[in-house]
Amino acid sequence: MFCQHYRVYLEDTDAGGIVYHANHLKFFERVRRDWLRESGLAGYFYADHSAAHATSEHLAHTQFVVQHAEVRYHAPLLLDSLLTVTVQSCIAKAASLSLMQAIFVEQMCLCDAQITLVCVQKHPQTGRLRPTRLPTDFLALLS
Repeated sequence: MFCQHYRVYLEDTDAGGIVYHANHLKFFERVRRDWLRESGLAGYFYADHSAAHATSEHLAHTQFVVQHAEVRYHAPLLLDSLLTVTVQSCIAKAASLSLMQAIFVEQMCLCDAQITLVCVQKHPQTGRLRPTRLPTDFLALLS
């Protein structure tokens, strides 16, 4: 499990001081980026040096994008609360990561989510993002 602490600021809330429902995803995003950074990555981009079409001038970049988010809200997050946001588990598949995440205040779970990230890579000719296998050295970072 990986966790970080974040404070709820006015910009995260509505006029009543309650975190707007879509902003919960921002806290989940922040902790995923911090988790990936702690794992040795700079956010969502991964330089895949083993890609067949990579050259010394252009290394292929693998990116993680959210494919699915299922969020359950148990209680409101309030202005100035100190949140503990977690990545509780990670299941790696061929081209995706399935994460369980949660937001706690004083050890009480106020929101949890199952987030699926898909590994994509820019096709060299078309420039379109296409699903690709998780890099083996990235998988090694996770274990």
